[in-house]
Amino acid sequence: LGTAYGHIGNAPQAIGFYEQSLAIAREIEDQRAEGIALGNLGDVYYNLGDTQRAVRFFEQALAVARQIGDRDGERLALGNLGIAYRDLHDVHRAIHFSEQSLAIAREIGDARGAAWISLSLGLLLFDQGQRAEALRHAKYAAQTFAQIGHTQYAQQAQQLIAQLRGQKT
Repeated sequence: LGTAYGHIGNAPQAIGFYEQSLAIAREIEDQRAEGIALGNLGDVYYNLGDTQRAVRFFEQALAVARQIGDRDGERLALGNLGIAYRDLHDVHRAIHFSEQSLAIAREIGDARGAAWISLSLGLLLFDQGQRAEALRHAKYAAQTFAQIGHTQYAQQAQQLIAQLRGQKT
């Protein structure tokens, strides 16, 4: 229900259901469900523009994922932290969390996730003037998106590559 209300833009209802889910998960000691509920709460607050609060939920989700060895949950929480810190203009933290998320995505064989994170890292590094590193990530993203049939996103990565090479897009 939280997800459904979130999709229709009813954040208060979504938060209420996610909080109920979190309480139940903690009551029955289901840490995986707890981590998911924490991440979902982070998503809602992020979408509301309350990035600081979102970071607190993403950090809690990360701690739970690490505690139970949920590598995909850890990848997701790290990626969300990278995005949140990018929006908070803390580029160094954004890069730090994104690089960790990318390493896990590659480790667990999440090609789509790795491509997204690489594209995001490419943009972050481009903004920091680290063109060679940005180009490496953009090329990886373009190649991976093309391999998995996501041509629209492969084109976005190609546009970044063109920008990095100083070509017109």
